[in-house]
Formats: sequence, structure tokens, C-alpha cells
Amino acid sequence: MEDEELAAIFVRGLPPVFNQLKVVFAIPGQAPTSFDAAITSVRKFAADPTVAAELAKLKSNGLSQTMFPACSTCSRLPLFHSVS
Repeated sequence: MEDEELAAIFVRGLPPVFNQLKVVFAIPGQAPTSFDAAITSVRKFAADPTVAAELAKLKSNGLSQTMFPACSTCSRLPLFHSVS
């Protein structure tokens, strides 16, 4: 796999916090030419205090990680109640 392809896959897999950076990379001629250049650009962007705060929220144990219980035999509730 070429270095440019790896960079494109890496950028595509970034969380939504990096959408502004993805927009910049979408401009012709602005996409990183190597995987190392992509990593360097993302690290510089992540060093911004606002982005760092958003990334910290993603790492924290919040509702998003505990919203759905992990169980092998969860009880199923009926979708509709019968009306008599």
C-alpha cells in the first residue's frame, strides 16, 4: 500500500473533532503526501486547546460508553402494546 493511500485512510478514520482538518485536506493540493506528514498535521491540530478539550471528552467515561449494556441474554420488551 502506498504512503499516500495510508495517509488518506488515516485521515478518513479520524473522529468528527477533526472535521475542520478534513475539509482543509479536501482542498486540491493540501492533502498530505505521506503518512508521516498526515500524522504531524493531526498532532499539530490536536495540540490546539479547544480540540484537546474535545478529545478529552471522547476519552472520558461518559454516557456514550455506558448507554447500551453489554449482555449476551438481554430481555426483549415488546415494541407495541396491545390496545383492548
